[in-house]
Amino acid sequence: MRLPLMIAGVSLAGLLTAALSIACGGSDAEPPGGSSGTSGDPGSSGDPGGSSGSSGSSGSSGSSGSSGSSGSSGSSGTTIEIKPTSLKTGGVILAGITNDDHAVYLTIGGATSSLEAVPLAGGAPIVIAPTVNLQDFDVRVSGGAVAWWTGLNQGGVGTFNVWTKATGAKTALSTTSAAGIFAASSDGSRIAFSVATTGAGTQTNIAVADTATVAANPTGILAAADRINLAATEPAQPDADPTCPTDIAFADNAKRLFLAFCTGTSATATDARLYTVPDGSTTETRLDTLGAGGATGLIKPFWIASKDGTKVFALSAAATNTGRIITVGAQNDSVLLEDGVGTAFITDDAQNIVYRTATGGLKRASTGNTPAPKTLFAGAKSVLDTSIDLSKALVRTLDATQNGVDLRVVDTTTENQTAKDIFTTAAAIPIGFTGSGANVVYLTDASQTGNKLKSKPSAGGTEKELATNVSGVVVGSTGEHLLLVENAKPAGQLVLADIRYMNAATGAASEKISDSIPAEGGIALTKTKIVYVKLAQNGGGLFAADLP
Repeated sequence: MRLPLMIAGVSLAGLLTAALSIACGGSDAEPPGGSSGTSGDPGSSGDPGGSSGSSGSSGSSGSSGSSGSSGSSGSSGTTIEIKPTSLKTGGVILAGITNDDHAVYLTIGGATSSLEAVPLAGGAPIVIAPTVNLQDFDVRVSGGAVAWWTGLNQGGVGTFNVWTKATGAKTALSTTSAAGIFAASSDGSRIAFSVATTGAGTQTNIAVADTATVAANPTGILAAADRINLAATEPAQPDADPTCPTDIAFADNAKRLFLAFCTGTSATATDARLYTVPDGSTTETRLDTLGAGGATGLIKPFWIASKDGTKVFALSAAATNTGRIITVGAQNDSVLLEDGVGTAFITDDAQNIVYRTATGGLKRASTGNTPAPKTLFAGAKSVLDTSIDLSKALVRTLDATQNGVDLRVVDTTTENQTAKDIFTTAAAIPIGFTGSGANVVYLTDASQTGNKLKSKPSAGGTEKELATNVSGVVVGSTGEHLLLVENAKPAGQLVLADIRYMNAATGAASEKISDSIPAEGGIALTKTKIVYVKLAQNGGGLFAADLP
């Protein structure tokens, strides 16, 4: 649900264009899925291997036009002290952060590389794999588990291995596993991974198991005719999106697996199936074929589940974008919502769904047998962000311009409401809600030579200018925490930057925490920690600091 401004190595003009592509409703067009995510949320990829446990853990944007400026020190004049702790010295690449607060990384720069984990609180590193060949290797962090593949061939098929803090490393579980097809439950005790990939790498199966008891060469859950189409998960061109990415994840607060994917071998397939596997089972149930009143049929390749895994939202594969609410349990069933559904999310109690329609209405409906939609706000041209607790939505009501969009806040319960004005002209670049949802963060006056980072209470109030000429912003998942990325400069194939902390509500900030930070993939915020990588030749390694 975060909208950190993260486009490494581009000018401010390019940064503006990229941000506008998000703000202009591209997120509504064909939303990605993910466990209890928000459809249309650019920060929640259908890739099951994304780093878990961090908000905005991808790298930050770099700006060749803003080099030489460190930004303002914070409008409150208050300096916050940040004390980093070294977790690992030397050359490292941050792979992700587990839900049980372990930073997972690769060592680089020596004769060999190793895959390791270290507690964010500090302590001895844990060697997961002592020697890895980076030329035929891949790694993913999901929930409480780490998956890695070795000996990958040109088709991306190799040997699957998994590690959790509780069970240690389980190696050589499958020698025919497609890299990246992996998901773990929040605690890492349940995993799903690719097995039995065909020699040409065009189809694969899925195994589901408990991490503590998983054995080598498990049987896949799918029939031979129902295997995952890998050809459609790869983009036809470097800058294109795949036509049917595999969306596989466990519900946030449950160990129930959901997966959407296309079958067959066509690289242009688009119509997906939806399956679920409950905790303690290796038997799948197909969900897209269940339901009364016409609420059946193939779907677009994504889904959204409630945190408890009892409700699922999907869209019909047809161009009508018909919304569908599926009830999962002893009696699986589904009902139709309406046509033209875009951005959507299921409330934390699983009782309601909030969604945007093609005509701009933001609505709320029951997830029961009779949805009975009610209009919350009629003028939403796109949903730009939602608060972590899903109680607020950031929307725009005007057509986007080259300068940006307007920003308004609506709550997700009140019918026919008047939006709270945050920025009333189409000239802001949205960053999103703070972790608490109490403030909205955004950029104005963006140009080749600078920008202004601002915040405003989501309930309305006085705008605060926080900093100028920032290269990027990482938003924390709690409180008012921001990490500012500044002075981004190209350094060979990398973009390196400085980082400092700021409170979005008060403007209080730290001095520069560190320089020589890889702007792409070198920064993460957890609920309690700042985590970052510093370039080795500049006294680097992996560091963590407590959020104030």
